[in-house]
Amino acid sequence: MGRFLKKLGLFFLLLIGVCALVFGFQTWNIHKKANFKFSKNYKNLMLGHSHAECAYNDSLITNFKNIATSGESYFYTYYKAKKILEQNEAIETAFIEFTNNQIGANMDTWIWGNKYISKFYPKYGSFIDFQDMGLLMEHNLSSVLNNFSVLQKRNFRMLLDDNYDFVQHIGGYVYYNENDLEKAIILQEKNDKNNKENLEGISDTNILYLEKIVLLCKSFGKELIFIRSPQHAVLGSRDNETAFLRIYTEKFSEVPMLDFNDFEIPDYGFKDLGHLNHRGAEIISKKLDSLLKQGILNDYSMENGRRIIISH
Repeated sequence: MGRFLKKLGLFFLLLIGVCALVFGFQTWNIHKKANFKFSKNYKNLMLGHSHAECAYNDSLITNFKNIATSGESYFYTYYKAKKILEQNEAIETAFIEFTNNQIGANMDTWIWGNKYISKFYPKYGSFIDFQDMGLLMEHNLSSVLNNFSVLQKRNFRMLLDDNYDFVQHIGGYVYYNENDLEKAIILQEKNDKNNKENLEGISDTNILYLEKIVLLCKSFGKELIFIRSPQHAVLGSRDNETAFLRIYTEKFSEVPMLDFNDFEIPDYGFKDLGHLNHRGAEIISKKLDSLLKQGILNDYSMENGRRIIISH
């Protein structure tokens, strides 16, 4: 019985060793061959979550690429931005959505919640360093292990197909036709208690990774501009405005910010209280294009950051 258990233990050690070698090779291979290179040389890059994803129609903005993704915390944006900046030297300015809900305690869930690990870990897991893998495993080991096999299948498929293109899967402008403001207001009233609880706390972790993105852009010699997309006046997550502006002032005062929070978007331009539909996106995209052509950012460097409020 003892010999059997010893052999069984050696077998599992050997199996673990083989798996580690396979994982190591696949990770090395992905690092070496992963393609994040755009087909065009864009000067301006948009990063962020769903607010930016549906607000900036990059077909209407000159020399501009939107790769924002719904549900993406700064944790995953950091790793995506790193690969993009490594392979797209033409980028001069990175815009990143910085808005009220991104400081809330609920953003922790966006980093290590089951839904978000399932969505983002199989995509960017090969690029996440050991320390940050430890963060995910500390908070949700079971989800990391469950999605590890998905990551390996994805990597193995890339190896078989000799196709390492990530560009088609990293986000982009999403066209929405809907206008569900009335429904959104009713839903917000039903969930008012949960909304207030999320507003009371702060996600130090999400803010930490925004700080890392700031340093990342500096290391690549890129200018970083915060941008806050239009939000409807009755959106509940705007209630943490005091805390939001305090964090901006205390932690990011050197970063310029284009603030469209109160930009005049008619009700028909909203998909819901926090997101624009295609009509609202057309308005704000043309405005941003006009501002860039006018050179509004020329006088605002990272050494002299300020919040520029644009309401019309």
